[in-house]
Amino acid sequence: MTEQIKATIRKRQKMFNRWGKTEKWKRKRNKVQRLIKAAKKNYYINEIQDLKKKNPKEWWDFINKGLCHKKTSGGKIHFDGMEDDKVADVLNKFFAEAWTSTTPLTIFPLPLPTGEDDLCSIGQMKQALTRLCPRKAFGPDGIPAWLLKEHAEDLAPVLTHIVNISYLRGSIPTTWKTSNVCPVPKGSNPSAPSDWRPISLTSCLGEILETFIMKKLMPTECKNQYAYLPKSSTTTALVRARHSWLMATDAKQPTVVRVLLADMSKPFDRVDHAKLLQHMVDIELCPRLLAWIHSYTTGRRQRVMANGTYSSWSEVMSGVPQGGVVSPYLFLLHMSTRKTVFDNTLDTGYADDVGLSWAIPLTNIHSDRSMEMEAKQLDEWAASSNMLLNGKKSVEMRICFSRNLPQLVPLFLGGQEVPIVTTTKYFGFHLDSDLSCNTQVEQSVKKASKRLHFLTVLARHGLPCEDLVTIYTTLVRPCLEYGVMAGVYRACSTEKLKLMEKELSAQLSALRTEIEENCMDVPPSKSYR
Repeated sequence: MTEQIKATIRKRQKMFNRWGKTEKWKRKRNKVQRLIKAAKKNYYINEIQDLKKKNPKEWWDFINKGLCHKKTSGGKIHFDGMEDDKVADVLNKFFAEAWTSTTPLTIFPLPLPTGEDDLCSIGQMKQALTRLCPRKAFGPDGIPAWLLKEHAEDLAPVLTHIVNISYLRGSIPTTWKTSNVCPVPKGSNPSAPSDWRPISLTSCLGEILETFIMKKLMPTECKNQYAYLPKSSTTTALVRARHSWLMATDAKQPTVVRVLLADMSKPFDRVDHAKLLQHMVDIELCPRLLAWIHSYTTGRRQRVMANGTYSSWSEVMSGVPQGGVVSPYLFLLHMSTRKTVFDNTLDTGYADDVGLSWAIPLTNIHSDRSMEMEAKQLDEWAASSNMLLNGKKSVEMRICFSRNLPQLVPLFLGGQEVPIVTTTKYFGFHLDSDLSCNTQVEQSVKKASKRLHFLTVLARHGLPCEDLVTIYTTLVRPCLEYGVMAGVYRACSTEKLKLMEKELSAQLSALRTEIEENCMDVPPSKSYR
């Protein structure tokens, strides 16, 4: 907002107050609009254009802020009727409420480690240090990542010795088992402790150690899990689930597929350490690795940092730290203790998201109690594992193409009846009970259309065409491509597709016009389309 714009606005307003909407006022109004447009264009060219090369992080922060992607708390955390310096202790107490008292460990003494294989070499340690991000947040030990990266040549031999000794003795330095908890908002306007999620910032050296431990852990099998694993994703889980449902409903006899999507409350914080270690013994994990994980899960401490202050230290009783390198895989191993009653039950899990489905022929609808047994089995597993199932947030969807669907016995989780829905969101995918994918296509196009409009605004202010392509391929096209492998657009109705295509075409035409008028580096011909 330059001084010239302000002066022109004052003249325009003065002219309006004296004579109203005359021709002179319209010319002055148009001049204000031209000046504002030129000022915005200069701002983008001078302030934003070079950020992509000089500071990519700030450039992406600008893009995400324009798309309202970033969930920020506005700096300080405020709770009604509470002083700012007490917020950290209140959050620390709230996060600790999710911990459970661990069950007695029945596998003592632990199997004795054998062999003396090293965890890493000096060359591998040097490579891990040089790959550290200099801006990475450090833990309570106060050792920054940039220091480790800058002096990787000198520190590699010493750290290699410490890491190998830690693995050899099955013990972790106490400092590496402490963490600063950074509260991250779950929504856009957090107002209560329950609106925050605890993310642990641990020592950079401890995370390097965990990275090498992961190479030993990864060969361990985690059945029916599609999170945190190589060659697994939500798309893989969706393809498997939809294929199973389509095959079941395509049978000669009418069939109903009951899909149970279970919700868990704070599952990462409720992992029972003894149950986890017992499962590792049962699957015959390497004794040396077992001893290391026992040391990793015991004796942990954390404190919450908020509003520039720290809470008091708390002893972590259960759970795995959200933010640790091995934590996601340990959680998958814990979830692997869950079994289904029947081998034919489709079990798809993504971290704490549990999906169970069973196809029932309508001729056996009154005698088949398979899904009730599966729900009861899941309930019993949660109770024995100190997990907490939320029946009200869990949902059941019934897929059937028969006109007359008989009344079915409801399912219960956590002592609460599971609600029945016709549309739900699973793996970030909108599922319809008729498997039409109309809702998914509609929501995808709506999201892509919103982002295309933002691209149009950026093009109007002269953002380079190369940057527009980067934003499009990163933020717009994935909205439309997600779920393609699961047959989204084939299952959608023709009328819905035509309507959505018309909406996208209008957005693309507006974007094309702005590019041609304002971008100086428009590619020749029509290749930019």
